[in-house]
Amino acid sequence: MALEIGADDYVTKPFGILEVLARVKALLRRAHHNGTGEVDENKEVIIKDIVINANKRKAMIRGERLDLTPKEFDLLLLLTSNPGKTFSRHELLEKVWGYAFSGYEHTITSHINRLA
Repeated sequence: MALEIGADDYVTKPFGILEVLARVKALLRRAHHNGTGEVDENKEVIIKDIVINANKRKAMIRGERLDLTPKEFDLLLLLTSNPGKTFSRHELLEKVWGYAFSGYEHTITSHINRLA
């Protein structure tokens, strides 16, 4: 449930330090939007009435701000930044959540339903 409402990740007890390190590395990878470690300040995606500003982490439709969780924003940005590209659920988990585990596939459905 935590992931569905926008948490980046969570770890249950008991956990291993290698798992925590792997999850932190995944978070850091996602933070580096343009590969240089800095967010592209001019990154804006515009599709019809939707404007998404990656730097400000703000999305608007017809001038009205969308109320999105952090994960919903990341998912929307990924999908709109890659028009025409098809992603599998595993790819979305890896690119947005930073891990590939089939047990969380329902999370993708939940977030996409909220964006629709």
